Amino acid sequence: MAHDENSHIETPHLRTGNDNLEFQNLSTHLSVRLSVRLPHIHSKGGKMSGKMKAMPGKGKTPHPRMSSSPVLLGNSGPALDEEVLLQVSDTVSLNSPFSSIEGINCCILAPILTPVTNMEEDVAADKATDILHGNKTASKGILTVPTNYTDDNSRDVTETTLSRFLKNLNIEEVTSYNFGIKDILKITKSSLNWEKPGTLKEKILDIISKLIMLNKSPFNMPLIINDNKHIEIDTSVPFSDEKTDIEREFFAMFMGKKEKSQQQQKQNVLHPSDVIVILMNCCDYFVRQVMIQKMTTCQLAVPLIIPDLINDKKMFLLWTMRNIHFKWKIQSMGAEEGKEGNPVTDGIPIISAIRMGTFLNSKSKILNDIICIQSNDIFFHKQCDGGQLSRTFSNGVVELAWYLPGGKDKDSFEDIWTLANLRGDAINHKPQYNVLKEVSSIMLIFLSIECISDSNVNDILKEISNTNQHLIFVFLDPISPVSESDKKLSLSNFFSMFSSHMHNNKCSFIAESAIGKERNAASLKTDIRTKIKESLTSIKKGGNVMHLNLENVSHYAFRYGINIDENNKDLQKGKTLANGIMNKLWDKDPKDRKRDILHLQKKFISWSEYSKQLKRMEDIDFDKIHNRMQECRKEQFDMVQNMTSVMKEFIDISLNSQLSNQTKMYFLQWMKIYLDIESKKHLPDQENKYHKMWNSITCKVGTDVNELRKLESTLDDLSFGLEHILREIGQVYEAIKELKRERKFEVLADNLSIFAADLLLDGYPLEIMDGDASHVPLTWINAVFDKLKERLGDKKIYVISVLGIQSSGKSTLLNTMFGLNFSVSAGRCTKGVFAQLISVEEKIYGEYGYEYILVLDTEGLRAMELANLQYKRDNELASFIIGIGAVTIVNIKGENNSDIGEVLQICVHAFLRMRLANNNIDLQPGCYFVHQNVPDVIAKSKMLYSYKKHKDQLDDIATAVAEHENVRGINHFSDVIEFDVNKQIWYFPNLWIGDPPMAPANPGYSETVLKLKTDILKYPEKYSSLTFTKLQERMTDLWKAILNENFVFSFKNSLEVRSYALLEEKILNVNKNFYHDVKSKTHNYINTINSCEKDFSCLKQNILAEIEEHINECYLRFKSELNDYFSTAENKSTINQWEAFATQKLEEIVSYLRYNESNKISTAVDLREANYKNLKKLEKYK
Repeated sequence: MAHDENSHIETPHLRTGNDNLEFQNLSTHLSVRLSVRLPHIHSKGGKMSGKMKAMPGKGKTPHPRMSSSPVLLGNSGPALDEEVLLQVSDTVSLNSPFSSIEGINCCILAPILTPVTNMEEDVAADKATDILHGNKTASKGILTVPTNYTDDNSRDVTETTLSRFLKNLNIEEVTSYNFGIKDILKITKSSLNWEKPGTLKEKILDIISKLIMLNKSPFNMPLIINDNKHIEIDTSVPFSDEKTDIEREFFAMFMGKKEKSQQQQKQNVLHPSDVIVILMNCCDYFVRQVMIQKMTTCQLAVPLIIPDLINDKKMFLLWTMRNIHFKWKIQSMGAEEGKEGNPVTDGIPIISAIRMGTFLNSKSKILNDIICIQSNDIFFHKQCDGGQLSRTFSNGVVELAWYLPGGKDKDSFEDIWTLANLRGDAINHKPQYNVLKEVSSIMLIFLSIECISDSNVNDILKEISNTNQHLIFVFLDPISPVSESDKKLSLSNFFSMFSSHMHNNKCSFIAESAIGKERNAASLKTDIRTKIKESLTSIKKGGNVMHLNLENVSHYAFRYGINIDENNKDLQKGKTLANGIMNKLWDKDPKDRKRDILHLQKKFISWSEYSKQLKRMEDIDFDKIHNRMQECRKEQFDMVQNMTSVMKEFIDISLNSQLSNQTKMYFLQWMKIYLDIESKKHLPDQENKYHKMWNSITCKVGTDVNELRKLESTLDDLSFGLEHILREIGQVYEAIKELKRERKFEVLADNLSIFAADLLLDGYPLEIMDGDASHVPLTWINAVFDKLKERLGDKKIYVISVLGIQSSGKSTLLNTMFGLNFSVSAGRCTKGVFAQLISVEEKIYGEYGYEYILVLDTEGLRAMELANLQYKRDNELASFIIGIGAVTIVNIKGENNSDIGEVLQICVHAFLRMRLANNNIDLQPGCYFVHQNVPDVIAKSKMLYSYKKHKDQLDDIATAVAEHENVRGINHFSDVIEFDVNKQIWYFPNLWIGDPPMAPANPGYSETVLKLKTDILKYPEKYSSLTFTKLQERMTDLWKAILNENFVFSFKNSLEVRSYALLEEKILNVNKNFYHDVKSKTHNYINTINSCEKDFSCLKQNILAEIEEHINECYLRFKSELNDYFSTAENKSTINQWEAFATQKLEEIVSYLRYNESNKISTAVDLREANYKNLKKLEKYK
């Protein structure tokens, strides 16, 4: 409705709606100090009257998107006896929009300034924009305020608002943080919830530390900036100062503000989307990758295009996305087969979602309903905690989420697709909109009928109408009602624009409220999903689906003026260097790469086998084995001198002092990314073959075991990562150091150990135990720790390790607990032992006495591809891990702890035997039992009794072992491994809420992990921490003791050890009796032979026949005795596995006696015959 100069306004009440919220929002964003005195109202019949003058000129005609009922601001009229005083602080410039108002005294028709709580996304901020720059007039202080906005001015004001807010936030300080991996992994009291973060820096780090622990709850709470830069608002109201608290609460309920008699400080508060932008801007590129990876695990949308707060430009996060890896299943495929990929390199159809205009409903909430199988807030929306806040600078952010089918009937869609969500009105963010328009297979366009007639909206609709994409228009209910005539005109124009799309079946329409059809959220979701399915099917049939990866999308982004993060100079240099090496690898057959490039590792496997033989075998030629070990080292050194081009180039780059540390770190990360992509490209098919073959063997279907072994070898060959190259570097060091070659090689070796120590300090894991050789390269590990001591000093260290069955979630537990990134791929899991170093803040060191934590991740026990090695490898690994750690987390999947309990028995036995053999081995590590996927409410009461019973069993075993090994003072399991059954058993809920791959991480899992982490980090209160030097000594002594122990590690548990010992004793007695019985018979026969004087040939034949018969009789007798032992022994179920072995030993003694005794008889007869003949000759001579 237009107003002329003499318009007379009558209103039944003061306006308290969205227009005043706009003003409130404006003041919030500009940090304006407002002091508001409310007008007293004098009216008849509850009405207020007054005359106001309209602005001349352009203020006469409302904007097309303007409400027909504008709000009027003007000088005080006769209806008002008190005015509102606007006091504008110095933060508003002299050329502020306020300066155009004639006079400083203005009245506002809405006295209550309420916080924005009921508007979609950035509506309030955009509307506030128009109050300042959009549709203002300047005659006698009269200002006409529209309910909608014009985008050109809103863009300008958004920049002004942003710059003012960033100044207030001190964004230069925030972006200067540049947090690295070491910063986010550092353990602080606030990260453990021992104290609240105080400074902004601490708050940001606290959010990151929780995110990397898979806890997204910090995003449910708005980030409050305590920097003493705030807005002060006078919230006094014209009521008596003597109001009671109840009266205040009552009025606050309806007026939207909690009353206070004095000015309150309102802190700067950020929307969750703004927080994510802040996090991305204050971290380095490596931390960004980690955060994005954790966000996808939490099923949060990840930002693709964000504002670069430093350069005031837009940034496309291509590099940041490179560590994302998805797994999903297609319904048409087998139950055990699936797909996996990376959105950066693998083409995935893109469905984009944009909005134009403002609505009561939330676009992001609707998108969540569409993409999620179960309720989950992937995109933040206004109904989330903190979502009601206006976004400050995350408008224009493009967020991504992925639909991942699980291969089940309940899947909403058949295959994977990407959902790209543009935050804010597309009109204000043309570059981002243009990118999405170019790359999308389907566009979801949310709009309202009222905005169609807007010229800017019309322009975009015309652009869209000329595209070839499938379009799905979703008409949502507008904030303000639209007249029927305006609605008809808008729809007519819209229909004419998209008639061609309709005829081609490329355009669909959904209305939130249609005539005769009321929709709820569920029906709206269903209809949109149906249209998406129809469009995807149509595109697939027509062969027009665009499978674009993010690398492809980045080219379009660059075309529209958006910077690409991968264009960073150091990052590009690192990529070029990595490509130079990978080009040499890509030319080779994937199965041959490790064998052709990593020559030294194969020799190290042989060397480690000889090393074990040297320690464990008694009847060996010591010099011969030692010489073979030396030969292995010499061959390794020859390989160092003639190093493969890949290894030579890798080492040259890593040690190049001309390259910056950043370039080297990017180079290493590129190498890791490339090698992981190559492995994941070739491994899945071979793994599927392996699992099928394994299942056929388990089900006793005819399968060649040799074929299984070949597949195991192929899997090992195809599994080629950065850790294998770093392992080769360790062997280069050992080959040089053990042979003590010329100076230039010594320098090379020292530089390699410095390089490895720096990597450990920068957050890369160090391989402590070689996963292929099952051996600890002590020379190399000690050298790296020596360099650590040179860098840091001989600091105190707390060692935490994890142990568990394969695929029980060990790496996931450590990654969640410490924010690490150990490999978590099921099937081809961690091999060997990897260590990562984490620093702690001084406060913790002062209380608990350690400055660093060394976290050890281990390969899973009872791995099926290592089944042929039986128990020796597992037992050696477990004894090493438990022995070296101050605390070992024993990770158990479910409630059954039988497998891990057996390993612990062997560890107890081994520790006692090692203690006897070496006085330096005096270990008493601690142990926590963690049961995964077991709800604590049920488990604690249910399992405590069985655990106490299990502990009693462990106590009995420890006592029995001590007696067997003659070790005194051992009465309980905890005398060997510290364990409190009441405090050190934990039960974890499932990691996921629902079924993967679309299931979000369970906050309860993260919370339980944090509690366990807190308990473990307090554990050293009663122990003195190790220094680096003491840790090296312990590691060396322990590994040497393990090498010397050959007997215990071959068994499954202590019962087997004792049973075998008893069986061995029985076999020894049987063989001994057998031996003596036959020997006694032979002795009698020899006496007979010595008295014989004729028929020697006949005698020999008869005695040999008799001795053979006697041996057979003895064999049957003693075989029967052994059979009786196996059938009647108490532990017969355990010893049955060795029955064939016992029979074999008996047969060996039979073979020995047959050969030996027959020779004795024959020799005795021949000797007697010769002597007899000589005697006869002598008698004849005499």
